[in-house]
Amino acid sequence: HADILKKVQIGELYYNLDTENLTAEVSSPVNKTLTEITIPASVDYESTTYGVTAIGKKAFYRCDSLRTISIPNSITCIDESAFYTCWNLQSITIPASVENIGKYAFHGCLSLLSIDVASDNTTYCSIDGILFSKDRKTLICYPNGKEGAYTIPEHVTDISSAAFMLCSQLTSITIPNSITSIGDRVFYQCTGLTSITIPESVTSIGKNAFENCKQLTSIIIPDGVKSIGNMTFSWCFANISTNSSSFDG
Repeated sequence: HADILKKVQIGELYYNLDTENLTAEVSSPVNKTLTEITIPASVDYESTTYGVTAIGKKAFYRCDSLRTISIPNSITCIDESAFYTCWNLQSITIPASVENIGKYAFHGCLSLLSIDVASDNTTYCSIDGILFSKDRKTLICYPNGKEGAYTIPEHVTDISSAAFMLCSQLTSITIPNSITSIGDRVFYQCTGLTSITIPESVTSIGKNAFENCKQLTSIIIPDGVKSIGNMTFSWCFANISTNSSSFDG
């Protein structure tokens, strides 16, 4: 096993250093009140150079003051909850090198208006500041700060779990007939959502999918829905109706 040096301070960031592969993972900032951070492509420690290849799990968790982050084209992984609840982060650019983005990486970033992706990234792309898979079939993450109504494009066949979670400024959503499933926590705590159109193509709705969507006035569940997860409509005071004889609860 590679020898990992944990939480080594180099400049304004802490890193975990892999002394065998000579790679570095950003662990956390030294000062959580910084407003701007530039992650370097490489760092030097004890006369050895390490390539910075990852932003670790919860690396910038609750860095409330962070407004801008610069990510180098050496990063291949942005781990789970890396920027969770960075309330003042307004935009982020994913370089071409990134191959993996963990769940909840940008959730709770209530000022985030756009997630941009380098055009030559082979795994991800951005359309109108929204994060998609490169083939544009999977909608991965909708920025929490975007306001107003949104119509999911018809080229989308899959919505990632929690894709719209905590999007409190989202007021209306239209889902195309290309979608057959609404996954877990997709619209969790979208507290500003007042209307949603669920197409006839949808056959399943995951757990916590609409939990805490307090402003929804009505939800019509299509005839084809065969399964609804636990707590899907918890703390959701909408009038929920269905015409489906196959749906029993």
